[in-house]
Amino acid sequence: ILTMHCKIISKLIPKFEKNEKGKKVFCGFYIAACIIIMYLFAAYTISALLDGFRSPLLLAPTAAFFLAFFALVFGNVIPKALRTVFFCGMYAYLISFAVLVIYIFSFASINEKQAFTIYDKEDSVNIMVFGCKTYGYTPGQSLEGRLRSALKLLEHYPNSSCIVSGGQGKNETISEAESMRAWLVEHGIDNERIYMEDKSTDTLENIEYSFNVMEENNLSTDKIIGVSNRYHLARISWIASQDGVSMTLYPSDTDNIFWLSIYLAREYMSYAKIAVFSLLGL
Repeated sequence: ILTMHCKIISKLIPKFEKNEKGKKVFCGFYIAACIIIMYLFAAYTISALLDGFRSPLLLAPTAAFFLAFFALVFGNVIPKALRTVFFCGMYAYLISFAVLVIYIFSFASINEKQAFTIYDKEDSVNIMVFGCKTYGYTPGQSLEGRLRSALKLLEHYPNSSCIVSGGQGKNETISEAESMRAWLVEHGIDNERIYMEDKSTDTLENIEYSFNVMEENNLSTDKIIGVSNRYHLARISWIASQDGVSMTLYPSDTDNIFWLSIYLAREYMSYAKIAVFSLLGL
């Protein structure tokens, strides 16, 4: 795909550069692409480091940031062929990012409509809440959004149980599950309806360990509604399907555009990691 784009853009660039207006248009798109990519990869890397993530995998987004920086700063002096390669690479990335975002939000919208109608109100439904950053007993913005969505479901399904799932991260003083349990109790949910899974460290473990908790407590695994941020649901569904698990999903929203862009960048990298590992057979 990148090679095809290179051929197309390399044919277009000389036509653009024959007139002053064409040069300005191309330069505008080129500079904008550099800045957007630098922002996304810098935001992803910094947020990952702040969350205590340390891995050689961070070298990839860091390298992408510096390549975009190099393309921006030296765009006027590097050879046209190299500039074309940079532009095509950035163009391919931004298109794939946009396609992923459209898919993520379309998937979440479809599931959102089903969550309150797929089961009868009196059914024994299990609400599984996926963990996220917490500051002691004060849930982070994303986690509180998930809890508010879970609260709506728990009130709609009065016979439902809630599995709160999330271990204690490196920068957390208590487990995410404990923080979620306390928040729900404070907001009127009976403690006996809440089951804690406090060992998981990622989405796959959230699902697997929560199912273990349900089985240990003789809870049905047939009627499950998973709750997480809108940007997270598509990946949850994919991971669950790989594990042979089927669940309805219900979203919470991220109102802060700055943080939403960071989370979407992180989702993109998660999908990229899955794709690379699949190609390598890992």
